[in-house]
Amino acid sequence: MDIKVHPEDNSVLFVATRSGLYKVTDTGAVPAPVVPLGGGFLPFDIDIDSNPNNDNYPRAVAVDSSNPLIIYVSNGKSGVYKSTDGGSTFVAKNTGITQLTSPSAITSAMAMSPANSQKLLSYQITAANSPTSFNAAGLPAALAVSTATGLIAGTPATAGTSSVTISAANSSGTGSAGLSLSVYSACDLNRDWATNVVDVQLQVNQALGVTACTSDLNRDGVCNVIDVQRVVNVGLGGQCLRGP
Repeated sequence: MDIKVHPEDNSVLFVATRSGLYKVTDTGAVPAPVVPLGGGFLPFDIDIDSNPNNDNYPRAVAVDSSNPLIIYVSNGKSGVYKSTDGGSTFVAKNTGITQLTSPSAITSAMAMSPANSQKLLSYQITAANSPTSFNAAGLPAALAVSTATGLIAGTPATAGTSSVTISAANSSGTGSAGLSLSVYSACDLNRDWATNVVDVQLQVNQALGVTACTSDLNRDGVCNVIDVQRVVNVGLGGQCLRGP
């Protein structure tokens, strides 16, 4: 049911119901006078044994505030109808009506952390409401976004945290969100933005098999003394090297 008040006379109501469209006038009489509208002009087809979404009956009504003789009715599956004579007659009005949609809304995670420098990074922007393009502003060097797919990828060269604005757009507009992107040195095993004796001990534990090998710096398939030595070198002021 939908009820609208006459814009110039609040004693008059227009009521869309499952049994039809009515004009109700509060004259003080009980019951109030009720006048059916749209008879023969609004398709009316209800099958109580089938899906009500497939039925034809007035579901919503709107009255033009500047000209109350103009009334619109949403009539179920048959669409929208317009009256220019206060509801006596209606004609189909299903052209020139645009379905309103919302701009794309970002749904991907708002933080990408941690990632290692000198290692391929991949982050997928996702969004609701059928986005057609994507973008990202403020990406660190060596990272790029595909405006067609929303994939951010690249191999960051330096450690640090970047505040990135990611966005997705459709025909209704653009939705955006902030992304915190943190890139750590591969030799900063505990990710405290420094490589020191703690990281050396963690690398030793991996070489001894105490913990899983997750920091194979020279990429030979195992964690061993070579990886430990590389972390030690960084702790002494050297560069964090990856690869053979």
